[in-house]
Amino acid sequence: ARAMYELERSVDVEEVAFIEMDDYVGVSPDGLIRDDGMLEIKAPNTTTQLRRALSGNYAAEYKDQIQAQLWVAERDWCDFLSFDPRLDCRASFLIERVYRDDAYIKDMESRVYKFVEKMKMAIDDILMIE
Repeated sequence: ARAMYELERSVDVEEVAFIEMDDYVGVSPDGLIRDDGMLEIKAPNTTTQLRRALSGNYAAEYKDQIQAQLWVAERDWCDFLSFDPRLDCRASFLIERVYRDDAYIKDMESRVYKFVEKMKMAIDDILMIE
């Protein structure tokens, strides 16, 4: 899927394992594109792929994941690629460009760090028991 995307878009996709924001927050996008983009790939079953093709909104169910990756990787956009090689039609290769939503990310950041604080307190409580 990544190689097909590179050919389709005439770009090189840099593979990365993990991008760490801090000790508690990090992401693992499927690739970085130039200085401002990234790639997220899904390979669903055929039923899901066809449902996505018919909906025209391929990335909706991955909004949190994509916006978190844009936040942590400090990117402007993500090409969401849904790929099913079992299909021999246009629906086998679906791409939707998703742009950074700063208001959404600001809210997400607040919720993430509230969770991190609760997690730290729970860890401290567990360590005190031992």
